[in-house]
Amino acid sequence: MAKATIPYFLSYAHRDGSLVDTLHEDLKVHLAISKTYDFRGWRDTGILAGEVWDDEIQAAILECEMAILLVSPVFLSRPYIVEKEIPQLLDAGKVVIPVQLRRVDIGRQELRGLEKLWMFGLPVTGGGARTYSECRTSLQREQFALALYKAIEDRLSKR
Repeated sequence: MAKATIPYFLSYAHRDGSLVDTLHEDLKVHLAISKTYDFRGWRDTGILAGEVWDDEIQAAILECEMAILLVSPVFLSRPYIVEKEIPQLLDAGKVVIPVQLRRVDIGRQELRGLEKLWMFGLPVTGGGARTYSECRTSLQREQFALALYKAIEDRLSKR
């Protein structure tokens, strides 16, 4: 049986760069060996010099079936993300997976339309969830990436 191709859009704040790079690399390993889906990621690092960056981002959003949002306070403070990316993804009915990259105070801070969505974090014993930045060991980061991969597959199977 052929795998379903899932183009996905990775949304993040550049200031979170090293955490984004590590999480995305760990996650891509799991996505690459999915039995069900052929994941094709898009990230703005592929925009070439001289290309109109806004056009490239908007085209990638239109073409994706799923978006992975790496949420942090910096992410939520970026006008382009909150005014263009998030509304377009939500309005288009894309599968949107918000991920707790860094801790955000859900009760006190503006989530820019994401408050209605369950935000992925690594479940911890006793309740609650750990953000990716709170994963201090390589084992915890590997566990985070695997659990996120499972959550993505579970969400896609429900659509």
